[in-house]
Amino acid sequence: MSLGSLLVLTASLFIMTGCGGPERAPHQPITGVDRPADSRAPNPHDQPAEEAPTIPPSTGTPPEQPAPAPAPAPGPDRTGAAEAAPPGRPERAGLLGPFVGEIAGKLRENPGIVAVFPALTPNSTTRTMEVNGLGQRLAEEISDALQMQGFQPLSGDELINDILASNRGLDEFRSVADVFWLSERIGAAYAVFGTVRKKIYDRMNRDERLEIKLQCIQVGSRKTLTRVDKGLTGGPTANNLYRDFMQASDWKIGPAAPRFKASVDAEVKFVASSLVRKILANHGQTFSGKRMAIDPVVIRSVSGPLAGNLQAFTTSFLRALDKAESKASAEGATNPRLAALDHGPFTIHGKEYRTLGNALDVVESRRAALRTSRAGELSLDLSRVLAEGFSKAGGNAFEILPDSLNRASILNLIKREVRSAQGDGAVDPDTIGELKTKGAQLLVRGTFRPFMRCYQFRIMVLDVTTGKVVAHESLDFETRFKQDLDTLTTN
Repeated sequence: MSLGSLLVLTASLFIMTGCGGPERAPHQPITGVDRPADSRAPNPHDQPAEEAPTIPPSTGTPPEQPAPAPAPAPGPDRTGAAEAAPPGRPERAGLLGPFVGEIAGKLRENPGIVAVFPALTPNSTTRTMEVNGLGQRLAEEISDALQMQGFQPLSGDELINDILASNRGLDEFRSVADVFWLSERIGAAYAVFGTVRKKIYDRMNRDERLEIKLQCIQVGSRKTLTRVDKGLTGGPTANNLYRDFMQASDWKIGPAAPRFKASVDAEVKFVASSLVRKILANHGQTFSGKRMAIDPVVIRSVSGPLAGNLQAFTTSFLRALDKAESKASAEGATNPRLAALDHGPFTIHGKEYRTLGNALDVVESRRAALRTSRAGELSLDLSRVLAEGFSKAGGNAFEILPDSLNRASILNLIKREVRSAQGDGAVDPDTIGELKTKGAQLLVRGTFRPFMRCYQFRIMVLDVTTGKVVAHESLDFETRFKQDLDTLTTN
């Protein structure tokens, strides 16, 4: 070998020795050479990676089988609480258990209907609220848990049916705020509702957060009784909830629900029933065991000529009756009012009547004609709804209708109706005496009248003995019903 070749070989060996780095075992990979380096920053929400099992080199004979390893523990659950395991949904006990327990405690203290609404989720595409599988299942599980504790909540199909029966559709359920008036319409004392949302911070690194916010309120006061506010970012609970979140729901609300047309007839009856329910809720104990007389509802909004002429004629008749009654009393009549009917002649609205009894017959014939009109039928229908409502609650209500009364009773009823139409709540002594004879202790008066941009139905309950108002409630109709109500109240 020449001297030049020897020098080249020596230099090559020196370079390989100086730059080769540390020695490595056979087949050992080097990061950056035999495998690429992982430069991604660690994600704090990632689950810890499991160590890959070591595979022994082949020796020509089957390796000894290792003993089965115990099942790995589940990854960390960031719900913030240890969870018990109820049947069917073990991952949700810690989330809903304390919440349901507090609701049950409130129901034991103050029983009432509790409506469990599905949780809502905002749809960023349509800018509306909707119900997904998670929102529906949370409501179902809360309802099931309350049933296991002996309560009968309104949820699912039963809740939908009650909403429809209240003359409203799911197309009007558009936001969390709608829960309040929907609960009032169906007569619920408590309402459970809330939202479920998924927030995405970094889609590439799966940095997401599932937020569940639920609450139970007392409908009358709108006071929050208990709430759930949880954020989940990993673990089996979050994974299970995520799967439900991505599923569809049976609830279709807002624009996705079928269009519902509210009926004016159903609305009138619903308002009357709601007023009875409110009065009994606030004064039921006061009315317990007392008998009620139900006057025909006064329709002050009628615009037809029949009602206007009748009211004017009745007012003139009662003025003439008062004069005749004073004269009969001065003459020493045993029953001045009935004696006054034989006085005459009297001229009422330009026409002469031989006696006030003849004028009373005209009043009654016009009243009978009014009762067969749309306004008259509305009055009788509302009176029956009131009587049925109070009867079902207390069993002691009874209805007074003019076709079952004698002349004295008719006169008293006419006076009551005129005073109701004038807004005077007083009960005259003759009416008090008549109602006491019939065993009534309370008198219920209903008034249907124009109010603001539509109509209002008002109920007053008067003590027969004192004539004082002991309860009153009113509800306004929405303007959507004005045109139909104008037709109903016209004779």
